[in-house]
Amino acid sequence: MIRRFMRALLFATVLAQPVAAQEAPPAPEPHGPALFDEPGLLTSALDFAGRFTSRGDGERRDGFYPKVGGMISGAGWISAGPGYRTKLFGERADADVHMTVSWRSYLKADASLEFPLLADGRLAAGTEALWQDSTQVNYFGLGPDSSEALSSQYRLTTMNVVGYARYRPERWLAISARGGWLDRPSVTSATGWFKPDDLDAQTTFPNDPAMTLVDQPHFVHGEASVTVDTRDFSDHPTRGGLYRASVAAYGADLHRYSFRRYEVEGLHALPMFDRAWILLLRGWGVFSDADATQEVPFYLMPSLGGSNTLRGYSNYRFHDRHLVFASTESRWPLFAHVDAAAFVDTGTVAARVEDLGLDKWVYGVGLRVHSHSSTTARVDVAHTDEGWKVLFRSSDPFNLARLKEWTAAVPFVP
Repeated sequence: MIRRFMRALLFATVLAQPVAAQEAPPAPEPHGPALFDEPGLLTSALDFAGRFTSRGDGERRDGFYPKVGGMISGAGWISAGPGYRTKLFGERADADVHMTVSWRSYLKADASLEFPLLADGRLAAGTEALWQDSTQVNYFGLGPDSSEALSSQYRLTTMNVVGYARYRPERWLAISARGGWLDRPSVTSATGWFKPDDLDAQTTFPNDPAMTLVDQPHFVHGEASVTVDTRDFSDHPTRGGLYRASVAAYGADLHRYSFRRYEVEGLHALPMFDRAWILLLRGWGVFSDADATQEVPFYLMPSLGGSNTLRGYSNYRFHDRHLVFASTESRWPLFAHVDAAAFVDTGTVAARVEDLGLDKWVYGVGLRVHSHSSTTARVDVAHTDEGWKVLFRSSDPFNLARLKEWTAAVPFVP
């Protein structure tokens, strides 16, 4: 397992070298000429919407603000709540507190304190506390052959406290570490608004790891990662790439549920034909490592499916110890702020690394509505071996927003 991980890390590093030299600032315009002239009304509407859906590319203001979005997949159409941010310690630290509730009655409370400009601006360090009540999390059982007919749900409540640090020796290079405490997760029956008539996960899959534990374990967790990032914009990449490798450990007070996780990921955006065609490529691998007497709890197992991986399958459709995933998407500007897209997703999960392959395939087309630096809305029409599915989302499928979270991903969000 370690040798496989090191080979993957070396491969990702080699791929990253050519893009690492791109230290020039982003080009002022991400696209070439559009196919059609954009109606003025559409441009004005998108400019207005962009001011309220910015993903943070500009300076953030202190004080009260509306927190919109930011919840895990499956929370529902919209989530919102109040937030407050301010400067502390002579403006050397940023403090942020926000709370949100979602369409499906998911609840989230987050508080963070960060010193972003230590060591001449190269080092950021901070702490974060996150409480989540995810009321309707999908679960279909283990393995790549799980059945849509056994669609079930559970409720997961977690409290996670972490400390973290990120060092940037170069603008495009980050070396990060975090460590934290995950209090006993609570696994109960699904509840909340707009609950579908699905099976109960604990009744349907009582033998899956940790599914029916009365007292879930505490976890001490830590992670170290290296990231090369030369993308122009994280929420609407049109050139550059991101390459990342990490190793994490989860130590449980119930030793049976201790394990390690290795992860490699690569993403690249290629502008072609004077930016009239943007080609996006992504690959991802997650590998769990546990001793013969140990298991990975089902809510911490890698999973695939949803709006960003294997589009066309339900959120969290496939769970197991390991996953591989690859995706490619082509985009062509129809208007200045609207792109047509065609995509292919493939991948699978498996209990053993040697059983991994590109077994599941998804094909689709879509539209991307965007500002200069972020995706405002998208629609995807995807086809799988189980039929067709239409998705509406307000974020880019290549955003990788989970990489911005310092707390442990519970449940594991693809």
